[in-house]
Order: sequence, then C-alpha cells, then structure tokens
Amino acid sequence: MIEKKTSLDIPGVSIMDAKIEIYNNTTEKQVLTIDKSDSPHFNYFLEEGNHYTIMIRKEGYFVKRIEAFVNVKGCILCMEEMNTINNGLSDNLTQGHKKGVIQASIELAPLRLNETMKIENIYYDYNQFFIRKEAGKELDKIVTLLKNNPGIQVELGSHTDSRGNDEYNLELSDNRAKAAVEYIIKNGIDKNRILSKGYGETKLTNRCKDGVVCSEAEHQNNRRTELKILGIKKDPNDEKTLEEIIRYENIDKKLAEIENQKTIEVVEGQDIKEAINNAETIAKQKNWLKSSCQLNFITIMNSTQVGIIAILLKLMFLNLLIQN
Repeated sequence: MIEKKTSLDIPGVSIMDAKIEIYNNTTEKQVLTIDKSDSPHFNYFLEEGNHYTIMIRKEGYFVKRIEAFVNVKGCILCMEEMNTINNGLSDNLTQGHKKGVIQASIELAPLRLNETMKIENIYYDYNQFFIRKEAGKELDKIVTLLKNNPGIQVELGSHTDSRGNDEYNLELSDNRAKAAVEYIIKNGIDKNRILSKGYGETKLTNRCKDGVVCSEAEHQNNRRTELKILGIKKDPNDEKTLEEIIRYENIDKKLAEIENQKTIEVVEGQDIKEAINNAETIAKQKNWLKSSCQLNFITIMNSTQVGIIAILLKLMFLNLLIQN
C-alpha cells in the first residue's frame, strides 16, 4: 500500500497502520480483519469461484474499495479499482485457474480539504450540456467515491473553453455542472453532500484564451469537470465492519427496488426476506406491478404509506441483523 503519487518522479510513500478487511460476497462472510496493519504489505488467498470485496481505511485518506472476482463468469481474475497487478513468481492462475500469487500495488489518495481533482473523460459537445454515455461511466465513479466516503462534501465544478460570449459560457458551465450533479443525486447521493458550480472560461488550463487559434483537442481540454473537497466530517462507517457496511447496502438496494415497484405483498407469518425476493422475481418475470400492498392485512394506498412500510421493513431487517 502506497500513497498516490502526484508526479512520476516522486517515489510512492509506504502506508502502514491501515485497517484492512476482506469480505467474501459468495459465502457472505468476512474473512480477514486487520485493525491496524504493521506493514504496507498483506496477503490473502482468494479461492476460485468467489467474489470478494477488499476495503482499506486510514485516517486522512480516501477509502479504497476493491471488488475481486476469481474465475467467476469467465473472469479468471478481475479486480475493479486496482492500480497495478503484476504476476508473482509462483503465479499459476493461467494453469488450471486454481490458485496463484499476485503482487498488487494499491494506492490510497490523500484526503485534503479544498483540494481539487480533475475528473477524466467527462467532456461535452460544443455548446451542449447533456451527459454523454462515456461521461456517465465516469460520473458513476464519483457516485462510488462518495458512497465509500460518506463523510465528505464536494463541489462539482464545470469549465468551458474560451469560444463564445463570456456570460453565455458562464451559464453553459453552470448548466453542465447541474446536469452532472443531478445524475449523481439520481444515483443515490444525498443532495446536501454535493454542490454544482459553473466557472465558464475563467480558469483555462492552456493558452487558448480569446483570440488565440487552437485545435479542437486543446479546446476540449478546457471543457472539463473537477471535484473539490468542501468539507470532511467523521465517517459514519468508521465504527462498522465491512460486513455490516455491505449488509446495510444490500438492505438499501432491496428497499429501493420495493420503493420503485411501489408495492409488495407480505402475508402474515411470511419471512420478510422471502417476500421481498418473491416480489422482485415476479416483477422481473411479468413486468407489471400490483396497485395494492398488504402487510398483515393492512392495505397500502399511497406513496407516503409505502415509504412508511419501507422504514418498517428496514427496522425489521436491522433487527434480523442484530439477531444473526
């Protein structure tokens, strides 16, 4: 584990005293917990046919979360959010896909107030502010970043090139920032955690100011989006294990599905998890939803009551977690 480098010429600084956890999503068990690492290195054997979540946490750094799939759905070894992976001397993943050793470099990015990060590959067409398909994938990374770091508040700033009227460019960049933030909020981020701001052409990154002839590529570099850290609060997940975090996430996903469906039937004596799974299966198979909901013979009539039931279901789930 090393600190993310700001320059290729600067060697990476080793990181110790980090909390390291690994959760096996296939068996639904936490398989490794190191509360305070005494080394920048750690080892764990990833078994074939399993999906793992690796989380590394250290104060002053962004949380690092990695999804690892070992020979799952044709993927011999896939790791999301990993910086570099090198084959070790005893690596034999390609020989039977059973086991092996890999050397992986994991970078943790420092978390600093007011620091600005450029978001790669979020570009806009000239005079437009709609989100391109490829930009959506990059915005999804911001959603993931904010979900993994629930204690931070950010500003999403949008910049234009110098072509066009200054006032118009300011309005255009504001619309672009708002469009990006709306996308992020729709994907589960609290609106109070992210602000939008348009800067127009006030912060160009190159020579392409008014009157200078530039290529389209140079202009596009100025049409960029940046993320600025506005606030850092105590992470509400600090006291939770990775297993607890994932369980809460799964509950929220189920509740979101229920809310989108608007209805679910739970008969008296039926297991809650079973009812939700059944509702999900039926909705996917029939592609239609009922207009009433029963919970112990109570009929739910509107979205407000559905929201109340969602809260009750969440409390029931939390009770089940405590019991388990």
